[in-house]
Amino acid sequence: MISSSQGFNLRHRDGFYLVTHWSRREQVISYAITHDALHGSVSYRKEDPFSFMRAPDWEIVADQWETVDHPCCGCCGYHYQLRQVAFGVFRCSKHLTRHACAIDGCKRSTAAKGEPEDRGFLCSEHWRRYVPPGSPARKAYHRLHRIGKRRDWPNDLRARYWRFWGGLVKRAIRDSQEGRLDMTAVNALFGWSDDE
Repeated sequence: MISSSQGFNLRHRDGFYLVTHWSRREQVISYAITHDALHGSVSYRKEDPFSFMRAPDWEIVADQWETVDHPCCGCCGYHYQLRQVAFGVFRCSKHLTRHACAIDGCKRSTAAKGEPEDRGFLCSEHWRRYVPPGSPARKAYHRLHRIGKRRDWPNDLRARYWRFWGGLVKRAIRDSQEGRLDMTAVNALFGWSDDE
């Protein structure tokens, strides 16, 4: 999942975004607000994205606004031609029907297969790294999947499966951010035994 964006928006503490209209001389001529982050005005200067907030007219309300990242595609980080496929999930036109790997910095993706929301996806490399073969988490996942297939996925079991999957993805994200590795998998990769 690509987590950084290339632009910045101004968001009010009540949740709406500022839309500014500029003149040819780079001066703000009018303002509006929107609840859609995609349509909020974007600044590409990280050091001082919205310098007009220092003007006397804005001094009273300037502390009510905060600078936030402009939405970007969760697969590639591209921030043009975006669409919101589900609440808080953005995709560019190229990745509109794809889900990104949940691990930050990974650019792998998979087909969405008709699912309207992004429930988290782990690419094969991160699946092996953070849910290694023979681990209790992998065994529990396979057991739950077998039971679901046998019972034709009733609603209660489907909800249980997605809760388990969400926890599995959150744990993988946490492990990747903390830099934890499964030493058994590393030792097996290099052909070392655990007692060395």
